[in-house]
Amino acid sequence: MVEGGATLLWSLFSDHLVNRVQAYIAPKIFGGKNAKTPVEGAGIPSPGNAFLLKNSRIIKLGCDLLIESEVISDVHRHS
Repeated sequence: MVEGGATLLWSLFSDHLVNRVQAYIAPKIFGGKNAKTPVEGAGIPSPGNAFLLKNSRIIKLGCDLLIESEVISDVHRHS
């Protein structure tokens, strides 16, 4: 399990080292043009090349939501 910043997360995704994602969503909206994204780095150029998730489940934690998903491992898509 890794909890890190956006640069570390991109590094792990790009090296295909992520097999499960947990995303917490709170009922709050904030941001702006300089707001941080959860995953930074070079990014993916198109939706067809995105890291795909499967077997997602949503768990309600008080007012917050936890979304857990498995990452589909396909090392040839993102080389």
